[in-house]
Amino acid sequence: MNLMYRCSRRQVSDKFGDPTMKNPEEKPAESKQISEIVEEQGENTLETVTAPAKVMRIGSMIKQLLDEVHSMTLDMPSRERLAEIYERSIVELAEALSPDLQEELRMLALPFND
Repeated sequence: MNLMYRCSRRQVSDKFGDPTMKNPEEKPAESKQISEIVEEQGENTLETVTAPAKVMRIGSMIKQLLDEVHSMTLDMPSRERLAEIYERSIVELAEALSPDLQEELRMLALPFND
């Protein structure tokens, strides 16, 4: 019987040192903060997602909703509710994006017509 054991990165690094470092005795270099990178590159060049988990949750919800909707016939109240969910999802997504990505989302997101 072949058994596989999973170890977390923390368990591996505690036992064998940080696997990303050539010399386990050396200290890791400090990483730059996003604000420092923005200052260096300029605000217009950095496309950021401020809340990636939120974007993933909304995307998953919309995908599941569309999968369910494709298999059924919608009456008028259901269509109106779906349009409300769509519009609210666009607003929620925009809140988690940088201004340049918000603008791109506005260009791609088409409004529902009556």
